[in-house]
Amino acid sequence: REEISAEHMRKTESEAEKIDYRLLYAGAIDLGFTLDEVLPRLPSLEIPSPFFVEIPTSQGSLIVSAGKDDIYKKEDILLIMDLSGDDVYEKGGGAEGERLPVSLIIDVSGNDRYEQRGFFRIGGACLGYAGVLDLSGDDRYSGDFVSQGAGIFGVGWLMDFAGKDSYKADAFSQGSGTFGIGILSDFTGDDVYEAFQAIQGYGGILGSGLLLDVEGNDQYIANDEDIRYPSPQSREHNANLAQGMGMGKRADYIDGHSRAGGIGILVDGKGDDVYSCGVFGQGTSYWYSIGILYDEEGNDMYKGVWYVQGSTAHFGFGMLVDVAGDDRYEAKLNMAQGAGHDLGIGILHDYSGNDIHIAPNLSLGAGNANGIGLFMDASGADTYQVSSQISLGRAAGVKDSLRQWMKTLGIFLDLGNGEDTYSGHPEARNDAFWKLPGTNELPSELSIGIDE
Repeated sequence: REEISAEHMRKTESEAEKIDYRLLYAGAIDLGFTLDEVLPRLPSLEIPSPFFVEIPTSQGSLIVSAGKDDIYKKEDILLIMDLSGDDVYEKGGGAEGERLPVSLIIDVSGNDRYEQRGFFRIGGACLGYAGVLDLSGDDRYSGDFVSQGAGIFGVGWLMDFAGKDSYKADAFSQGSGTFGIGILSDFTGDDVYEAFQAIQGYGGILGSGLLLDVEGNDQYIANDEDIRYPSPQSREHNANLAQGMGMGKRADYIDGHSRAGGIGILVDGKGDDVYSCGVFGQGTSYWYSIGILYDEEGNDMYKGVWYVQGSTAHFGFGMLVDVAGDDRYEAKLNMAQGAGHDLGIGILHDYSGNDIHIAPNLSLGAGNANGIGLFMDASGADTYQVSSQISLGRAAGVKDSLRQWMKTLGIFLDLGNGEDTYSGHPEARNDAFWKLPGTNELPSELSIGIDE
């Protein structure tokens, strides 16, 4: 949690340019194909009696176990293949470069606990490959940093195929990639994901992060109660950088060494889900990056504070897409629900359902400082409660500079022919079209709202 100096960051970026990412990812693909062949065969293996086999190698130990509950504490593990039992993993599944470039855990059955402290644990990789694959059981994952499907100069993944699972971490975890790739996939069960920063589908510089949950009533919690990472926007809230977040490095006001960010994606299939965060989350981005949250089905709840729910800042692209269900969106302070700031594009697209939007300043299709904000709801009887008139399709451009000639767009579209309800905005109403002047009354500001 300590502040990283500009000098240290430049050194890290210089080293990152020496890495052959094509070669790094080619090795990960080969390993993935191998696991695709092996995993389907494991559940059908017959175990005549309990056994435990350990084979030491120059790259770490190979362990195969079956028929009992194991506790794994050994350092330097290349592979654990555990065929049955309620197991505890205090080590394994974390890659740490030259010392241990590959580490895998494959657990076939049992209600297991993965309890590991520190960096590069539980599917966390640095300069190598780390993976945890748990095929069944109600499991608990508890880690700190770069864990639960995370890659920094490496590829890390966690795949849980069945069960009601819980995931807890601090930072750079749960589908997080910076100078690398991190993937967390959970296929069934009512799951709980909780962590603090750079989490739950986060893509940093030269990185990609994905959290994929196929089905279940899930909770995605980017902790905003314990303020460990206070945000510059509001020191009372954490800068979570979560739930489909792309993040670059802005350094024009520091040392000039800016870097474009990566791609962060959270995808949820079926289920009534809850998403909560502080600042930066739920399909958002910062500085030449992409953040996406996609929810396929269910009556969902979205709660956030600032730069949330399809928003962006500084040349980014942020999008939240909800396909089906009666959903509720709540945002407290600023920039939310289809809002773009400083040449960024923010989009919220809700396809169906009777939805409720409780929205703050610069929201529901708001463009700010040459940004583009687009809100689109395709069907349903929806409710919109706004606390500021810079919302529901409003543009706020920049005066007294060359930027006053650049477009700022705010677009609100409710196209569902439903009986919609509006409060807090004098122009917005059911079955209406409104075109308003921008907040600075510039020709470059375009403010449009349509309710069909």
